[in-house]
Amino acid sequence: MSSLLYRPTFQPRIMEKLHEQRHARRARDRPFFTWWLYSRMPGDGCRWTSRVMLDIRKTLGGLLLLMAVVGCSPPTTNTSATRSEKLGMQELPADNRWVTSDDGKLALRFSVISSTVRVNESIRVAAVIRNNGARRITVFRPFGDHYVARAKGMKIWDRQRQIGYTGPNLSYVVGSSGFAILDPGEIVEDQLDLTIDNFAGTEAAGSYTLRYDYSYAGEWDTTAAVGACGIRDAWRGTLGSREVQVVRE
Repeated sequence: MSSLLYRPTFQPRIMEKLHEQRHARRARDRPFFTWWLYSRMPGDGCRWTSRVMLDIRKTLGGLLLLMAVVGCSPPTTNTSATRSEKLGMQELPADNRWVTSDDGKLALRFSVISSTVRVNESIRVAAVIRNNGARRITVFRPFGDHYVARAKGMKIWDRQRQIGYTGPNLSYVVGSSGFAILDPGEIVEDQLDLTIDNFAGTEAAGSYTLRYDYSYAGEWDTTAAVGACGIRDAWRGTLGSREVQVVRE
């Protein structure tokens, strides 16, 4: 129980008697509930404070503190577009879509969320990076730089030609949120929408082939290292995925 709350001592005072009479029936029926719900603040005279309101304030305070702490940490929990989980070091099936880096430290898997999409619907893709090594490693997230992932990393072909990025050029900075720290066997996943505006030419019905070239060369090391929870010594290299197919109906 909070140090600010204590079981009231019912010393006879006029205003206290009024409150005792008001809650007497509830106290007889559910004495523990009444004592828990209504607690008098020390030195507060005859004023009574709802414990429920105190708990709400404590909860909101905890949430604000959690937001302040999480805000400077690289995201490793599941959101609408991110996931991190422990897989262990089990063998992967022979027909898996993982590709291993030249140094053997990382593996990349690229996929489409749905193999069929409707006309004018965005193509949603997912990329997963896995720590294949025996030590903890810092990595740039699969789509840690959304702009570069779309404009340079994403490769799309229809049956006749390659379709390039047609979206706007952006100016931005990537901080520590673009990175993840992975234990051995752990993965981090990002998802990304490929819209028709960004890839004009993918709006027509037909089959498309996609590949993702993941790469990090240290371009965000300086901004990621700023602050107490800065990121340092991220893995550098390039890793190309296997090709996947999607059909627009």
